[in-house]
Amino acid sequence: MQIISSNQGKAVEDEAFDLDDLDDDNLFAKPAQPEEEKKQSSEPSIVKVRKYDLSITYDFYTCTPRLWLTGYSEDGVPLT
Repeated sequence: MQIISSNQGKAVEDEAFDLDDLDDDNLFAKPAQPEEEKKQSSEPSIVKVRKYDLSITYDFYTCTPRLWLTGYSEDGVPLT
């Protein structure tokens, strides 16, 4: 695909960037396990996770946004 753009009154031809040319390989992603392997593993299926709440407010006195991050442990107890 060719794009013709104007550069100080001159016509310039540029090659358009095509997203289909990019590799879809994600080096950090782990492949999913088949159902048979999941059932055979001895690991517990319940995963405890921490939870976080993010509140965004605006301070009119200083004219700046403020971010409030509140964290909770695996048991639901607020983090200190």
